[in-house]
Amino acid sequence: MQIDFHFGMIYVLSRAVGFDTETSEKIAWASQFVDDCREDVEIRDENGKLIKNHIVTSYNPINPKNFVFEEGFDVWIPFHFLPAGKGDSLPERLICRNATENPYVEKIIENYRIHSFDPIYLGIILHIIVDTFSHQGFSGMLSYRNRIEDVKPPLKSKKSGSKFFNIFYHLWIIIKHIFLEIFSVGHAKANIRPDLPYLSWSYKSFQGEMKKINNVEITEKALFYVYDLLVEEAKKQNIKIKSDRTEIISKIIEKVKEFRIESKAKRYKKWIKAIKNGDFGIEEEVEYRADNVQNDWLLKFNENAIDHKEFVQKEILKDIFAKGYKG
Repeated sequence: MQIDFHFGMIYVLSRAVGFDTETSEKIAWASQFVDDCREDVEIRDENGKLIKNHIVTSYNPINPKNFVFEEGFDVWIPFHFLPAGKGDSLPERLICRNATENPYVEKIIENYRIHSFDPIYLGIILHIIVDTFSHQGFSGMLSYRNRIEDVKPPLKSKKSGSKFFNIFYHLWIIIKHIFLEIFSVGHAKANIRPDLPYLSWSYKSFQGEMKKINNVEITEKALFYVYDLLVEEAKKQNIKIKSDRTEIISKIIEKVKEFRIESKAKRYKKWIKAIKNGDFGIEEEVEYRADNVQNDWLLKFNENAIDHKEFVQKEILKDIFAKGYKG
């Protein structure tokens, strides 16, 4: 998923279950920041000194590190493609499955709950959970299982009208296609299709099986899962739940169907406007600020993301690899 879900919908759900504006903003901010905490982010310690080796939870799509084998274990598996550990072979066990079919989702929630309530840690966990829905069927590793074909429908062309631009744009598409044939990471060959919440699309799997995907249905399932988890967390904080589960999610799905725009930036603006207009029962001005937030938010994010990554590597991946390397 993208910022419209990770920030917009997460904020709406957090407010719907009764969290105050600041807590909801922290949860939603951390959820989206998982996609934005890259190498160029500046995080400083309590003395103002720059932390040189802070956690990295994502890379720019054109960063060569996307295709470094080890980054699957450090970035993509812990934060975007949580494996389910199901199957006979190692590549199959590393496939991401949605939270309702993924036993390790409960494990990462249990690890988060070892600590006292922390909205930033909760936001990180929610990002991972949401991505198990949109990224199901793909692996966070370089894997032949990610080599899908006949992906439809086509995405809109980014032609500028300039002949010079269009020549280089199409050259880039050809180079990208060749590159993805060699390096199949995550849903790269599907491009952004899995992350467009309104889209229905299809592809042929590496086994030759045709798959039809309805992202609206997937989004709805993810919303219900997230809502229920937020309710559990709110009740632990003695917060009275003030929304109807079906009603609030129905309102969100209406907007998902309405905001049929490929550009995540434009969809994000639509969600921020809808929140401000009171379309979900709240009239508030909220804005995602990336790394332009209080430094203690960044420090907490760094601390919590490290804790989560270490848990995935030492417990979940250890368990998956212990079952053998057949593949």
